[in-house]
Amino acid sequence: HELDYVIQQLNIAPHNEAAWNYLYGLIRHYHGYCYNDLEYEVKQLLKKDPHNVPIRDFLIRYNMTCFSIPKIEEGITYCQELEQEDRTRSAYWKNMEQRLNNDKQFLQ
Repeated sequence: HELDYVIQQLNIAPHNEAAWNYLYGLIRHYHGYCYNDLEYEVKQLLKKDPHNVPIRDFLIRYNMTCFSIPKIEEGITYCQELEQEDRTRSAYWKNMEQRLNNDKQFLQ
């Protein structure tokens, strides 16, 4: 299974942004569907490396596809963390936070 293979590779190289983008591309074809097992695996990687920017970037974009307020709020939290930690792209994270807030307002 392709998702399993990508997760295996991300366990080896969790900072590989290309692999995270590839994984996001795979799940994007099935938008509106939440991958609970995949989310669990990704969050296990995040527990091992809580300051990993590519993991949180993936989770932000993943949470945007789930269309649920708790997922969006989680994404907002990741954006706020990254605004402080990833100063080079703080404006990008602020923009993503705004997009998530807009989605949250739409869903309420």
